Amino acid sequence: MEGGRSFDSIPEDIILYILSLLPLNCFLRLKCVCKAWYVLIKDLAEVQLKRSRETSLGMIQLYFTISDRNMISLDISSLQIGGGLKTLMTKTFNYWKFIDFGQYSINGLICLTDVKNFYVCNPTTEEFVTLPVYPPAPVTSRRCVYQIGFGYCPVTNQYKVLNIFQDFYEQEPVSLVKTAVITLGSSNNSWRILENPPPDYYYNLRENVYLNGTIYSLVFWDDRCRILLDITAFDVRDETFRFIGQPPGLLYDNKSNLAEHEGRLCFIDSNMDEYFFEIYTMLEDHQWVFRYRFGLGDFVSLGVQSLFSVQYSCLKEGKIMIEPEWTGKWFLYDIKSKAFEAIPVRDSKTNWITLIPFEESLTCICWD
Repeated sequence: MEGGRSFDSIPEDIILYILSLLPLNCFLRLKCVCKAWYVLIKDLAEVQLKRSRETSLGMIQLYFTISDRNMISLDISSLQIGGGLKTLMTKTFNYWKFIDFGQYSINGLICLTDVKNFYVCNPTTEEFVTLPVYPPAPVTSRRCVYQIGFGYCPVTNQYKVLNIFQDFYEQEPVSLVKTAVITLGSSNNSWRILENPPPDYYYNLRENVYLNGTIYSLVFWDDRCRILLDITAFDVRDETFRFIGQPPGLLYDNKSNLAEHEGRLCFIDSNMDEYFFEIYTMLEDHQWVFRYRFGLGDFVSLGVQSLFSVQYSCLKEGKIMIEPEWTGKWFLYDIKSKAFEAIPVRDSKTNWITLIPFEESLTCICWD
């Protein structure tokens, strides 16, 4: 600098002021400038994170839109107290890729996949990591992905992505059902096939819930022309499966769901013929207790005509998400107070939108 003065001579409060004018993800990239800046920026990031959480409703909106250039755009925004949305990050993918995601976040991280590729991102810091590609199916075969999952082990502080699949030639299987797991930040930087195969069930691609070190998956099987539902539990630390029965006496229904409520696993049984759904909660001994029952009559004021417009990803917050048919409007319904709350959304008539509980964080994906 002029006069032989260095940048270090600038008062710390001036540096903090300059950095505070930048978006969080921008000044976080400056942590590696030097040790002094690392401490300075870390403290500033914590302050900004606290302020951001104070204005957030604790939910994010994932909004997908198709552009005219054969691209699909993902916009992740935070719902704000008092209304409105705050964009956290945007990402563009090739249109031919089908982008799917888990119905939950873990410590501020979410997992996305197009079945072929897997991604983990932190919308708060905009860190976005593409995981190594798993070896593809043989040239003459096709791969059927039965289940994807994203989990965290609090003991080892490791995040893992789960992929259950099977390869086929035409309609015939050419491999057993396999489970591949990858650990974020691991030294080998690759997928591993587990020695113990997963239970032999039919898996629902998106019906899984992470809770307390376990990924719970909704599965079904054919028993003499009856379709029955069950639940598998994958221990993220031990990488083992175990079986958990569903609430007794329930048959398979395409609208059955798993969710989290009040720190417990919930099973939602939807009766499409009689237009109602029931919520069961699992206790510590894997026993189920009935908690709530709702029918179309509870939502008649919104003009809801079927249960297909109900989403349960926000049940963790004690709410369900409802879209009256073809209106492009979304509402949150509190299952205890039975009150409705309009959700600020972008134009959802021609695009795909969902909400998931989310707490902004500075969690690093730690991928080498």
